[in-house]
Amino acid sequence: MRAMVSLLFLGGVLGGCDSKGQLVDPASVDADGDGANQLEDCDDDNAALHPGATENCDGLDNNCDGEVDEGLLVSWFRDQDGDGFGNSEERLEECSPPGGYVTVEGDCDDADVDVHPQAQEICDGLDNNCSGEVDDLDGLEAENWYLDSDNDGYGDANDVMSACAQPSGRVATGDDCDDSDPEVNPGVAETWYDGVDSDCDGADDMDRDSDGYAGGATGDDCDDGNSGVYPSAPESCDGIDSACDGGDEVLLEEDFDGALDSAFVSLNGTATQVYDGPDGSLQLTAASNGQRGTMFFLPTASGYQFEASFVVEIGEGSGADGLTFGFLSETDPTVMGTSGGGLSLQGLEGFGLEFDSYYNGDRLDISGEHVALVDAVDLNPHQQTSAAFRNAGDVLVEMEMTGGSYEVWLDGSSVLAGQLTNYSLGEAMFGFTAATGGLNDAHRVDDVSICSF
Repeated sequence: MRAMVSLLFLGGVLGGCDSKGQLVDPASVDADGDGANQLEDCDDDNAALHPGATENCDGLDNNCDGEVDEGLLVSWFRDQDGDGFGNSEERLEECSPPGGYVTVEGDCDDADVDVHPQAQEICDGLDNNCSGEVDDLDGLEAENWYLDSDNDGYGDANDVMSACAQPSGRVATGDDCDDSDPEVNPGVAETWYDGVDSDCDGADDMDRDSDGYAGGATGDDCDDGNSGVYPSAPESCDGIDSACDGGDEVLLEEDFDGALDSAFVSLNGTATQVYDGPDGSLQLTAASNGQRGTMFFLPTASGYQFEASFVVEIGEGSGADGLTFGFLSETDPTVMGTSGGGLSLQGLEGFGLEFDSYYNGDRLDISGEHVALVDAVDLNPHQQTSAAFRNAGDVLVEMEMTGGSYEVWLDGSSVLAGQLTNYSLGEAMFGFTAATGGLNDAHRVDDVSICSF
């Protein structure tokens, strides 16, 4: 019996014969019943393999696209030292992680756990962070080194390099302001006024105290070691010529607690030193009629600019006349002006700060107690204001004068302020005057401090 085999090749797919020996169309055959015919199915004997099937990681072409396990394979890299980074040269494509492999590559030394792409670079001769460079200066141990051309131990901040070890010709400090001169660096003592910033502190070599004014032989600063002293600086009563104008500062002080120096103060008329316990004061008049007293400091001082403070106490009597703080062009410390309403100041040359408790209409007084800045000659006021001081106990008086510009405070409150025109008082005699007439009060002064500069 002769066996007959009939083959039909259609589109690259071999068809067969059925049990009756009839040719079969492959497009009509689905041997594994997976819905794909022999022309579509890459394995018609396995129902798990057919177009549209989900690709599994099993070494088979599940979806019949001509690729095995596509999209499911992962690149794994050998991580011998267990630092989480693998050797790029030892790579596997697997679906599941093999033991000792990781998905991150780039370890340049897979035998050293301290060497990998995220390691901190340190100065140890190794490429710790696998950057391709050894000791590439990103590590904490790298230092800046500055060129020291003049070999004075201080480098040039503009010429710096980083290195693990000190390079030849470089130092660790970069604060040399002239790296060509070994006598110029922060360790050198400054020689002032030579035009060279020897100690590299950036200060003006001609202005030692940095107040904006040059000192030395050619400068205008009379004390270049004191930043509060320079031409036109504000003066204060401290014994220092702050404004560099050569003016003498004079301090006149008296608290009347101890014995008075007759070479320093002059008491005249009814002026006398009185005591309340151990505390002394100057009493110009008692609360009696017809009294007249003055006290002047014997040393004179500039009346152009001064600061004065003192305490006045007025009262105890029937209410007259008044007390003045005088700054005069007079030179006789025993002088006294007219009595009564003249306050023992009227008729003298200069000015007075008046504390008057009596109304004298012929002198343009305002009625009642008042404080005024007056001309000593006629007691006519430049400025006046009402003020309560009689029988008020101790009243602190403060006054400042600069070239005719003045201000007066009573117990810290400003009561007078103005400008005297054509003020030209030069060397002045300072002191106090008071008088009583048909009415009276005691007039006392204490704790006097006058600074003229």
